[in-house]
Amino acid sequence: MNTKKLTLCAVLIALSVVLLYLSTILPTGRLTLIAIAGMLPAIAVISGGLKPGFLVYLATSLLGLILAPSGGIMYLLIFGHYPMLKQLIERLNRLWLEWIIKIVIFNALLGIAMAFFSAIVSGFFSDSFAGPLIFIAGNIAFVIYDICFTGVIDVMVKKYGKGFKL
Repeated sequence: MNTKKLTLCAVLIALSVVLLYLSTILPTGRLTLIAIAGMLPAIAVISGGLKPGFLVYLATSLLGLILAPSGGIMYLLIFGHYPMLKQLIERLNRLWLEWIIKIVIFNALLGIAMAFFSAIVSGFFSDSFAGPLIFIAGNIAFVIYDICFTGVIDVMVKKYGKGFKL
């Protein structure tokens, strides 16, 4: 990895950690900030491929777990890996299969996150309707997130194209 790619990764990691930290101190917009942090590895993927993307994801996850644990967990399980996963899944070029795989993976990771939070906070899902409602709302939000994320990536590639290549 050359110096320019490493520098870009470092900047993306720093921005992601700042967003994760802000998600712990600001009263609103918590998931939005974590979701935006989860989009930043896409810049590394566009500019240098999967390796820089995974570098940003792993370093941000580690620092996020240390500096902003609640945001770091959501980043680690739900948002941070998604740019690389999305690129790998969308290589299949079968839209229906891509959506099935994405939704299955999302639901598995959401289940892990819910189990983790319910183990830490007793009574986190004390209402019997909370779990199913979280899965329903989560899936709707995930589909919207994926569609918006695709739009953001398209704009970045069309606007900057090879300008992201380092």
